[in-house]
Amino acid sequence: KPESVLPVANFTANLTVQFTDTSTNNPTQWKWNFGDGTNSTEQNPVHVYGREGTYTVTLVATNDAGSSYVRSMVITVTRLLTVPVANFTANITEGYAPLTVQFTDTSTNSPTQWNWNFGDEKTSTEQNPVHMFSGEGTYNVTLVAINVDGSSDIKSMNIKVNHVPTSPVASFSTNVSEGSSPLTVQFTDTSINSPTRWNWDFGDESTSTEKNPMHVFSDEGTYNVTLVAINDDGSSDPKSMNIKVNRIPTPPVVNFTAKQTGPLTVQFNDASSNNPNKWNWKFGDDSTSADANPVHTYAAAGTYTVNLTVSNADGPDTTSKTITITGTSASPKASFTVVPQVGRAPLTVKFTDKSVNATSIKWDFGDGTTSTESNPSHTYTAGFYIVKLTATNGNKSSTAANIIIVGR
Repeated sequence: KPESVLPVANFTANLTVQFTDTSTNNPTQWKWNFGDGTNSTEQNPVHVYGREGTYTVTLVATNDAGSSYVRSMVITVTRLLTVPVANFTANITEGYAPLTVQFTDTSTNSPTQWNWNFGDEKTSTEQNPVHMFSGEGTYNVTLVAINVDGSSDIKSMNIKVNHVPTSPVASFSTNVSEGSSPLTVQFTDTSINSPTRWNWDFGDESTSTEKNPMHVFSDEGTYNVTLVAINDDGSSDPKSMNIKVNRIPTPPVVNFTAKQTGPLTVQFNDASSNNPNKWNWKFGDDSTSADANPVHTYAAAGTYTVNLTVSNADGPDTTSKTITITGTSASPKASFTVVPQVGRAPLTVKFTDKSVNATSIKWDFGDGTTSTESNPSHTYTAGFYIVKLTATNGNKSSTAANIIIVGR
């Protein structure tokens, strides 16, 4: 049997009061005295000191050979810093504006101060604040908890505030609501709740999507103008307003032409403007007519004063002209004008007959087409054209020509 050797007691400790046996010679029993009136027989005990202070800790190690001498160590125990760990809850984390939220502090390690930042430029130092978020958005709420040992890390939570759906309420104004045609009206949107689109119906089969459109009402009448305003939350009910357009009185402005088409025979043509609907011709020989474009044959050659009165719903107008009637069949003389004579295709040309002593005329437009109208219009493609007018009276005729040049 080997000779027994007394153990040599030894140990280490850290300030977390974890004791670790480092005795030699294989002890089998340990007796610790922690210096605060408590003991342990564990090999590597953990000991919690109830208060800070200086303690003499001793260890006696024992094996079959006996017990070691007392090994001692002085330990100074200071209070462990306990910085708060910030935490909190909210009674609601999402809702419509304005959103009121109750925040509850659940931080550990006994904070005594609280710094809240609600993410909307508002703060609080209350432990359990109530805060109202006025506008929509996502707000990052943070809390820092503080005690005598220091400040916690930042604890954060997102609060989402949703937009309350607010469809527009349509409204508008105008610079004028009644006037004579053509009436130009400036419409101005005054809708509330921030519309982003506008549907206008002007009541005359015209529409617009502008915010503040300008519209011309051409014809007389009462027009019901409506506006529907729209945003991302929906459409408004229609808003309407009547625009009254009055007609400007337009009595006719009288005029006429007279052309002798044969011995003692004259073709009269009304040339009045503003749409007359009644005609009263007095040919100067006690004869009359209510036709718009009468043909009149005089009994004898001579000079006559012809009077024409025209009228419409807005009133009458009268004029007189003196004409000379010949009794023989004079030779015709063809003549005409063209407007324009040069241009780009497609070119529409207005022809005006200036012939005298003609009972009939015939146009040759130079492109294979003809006409017997008095004052025709004709459209040309690109090219060079010779236009001819033949004026006829009985067995006599006269021809005039002109050139039309049409570029590409």
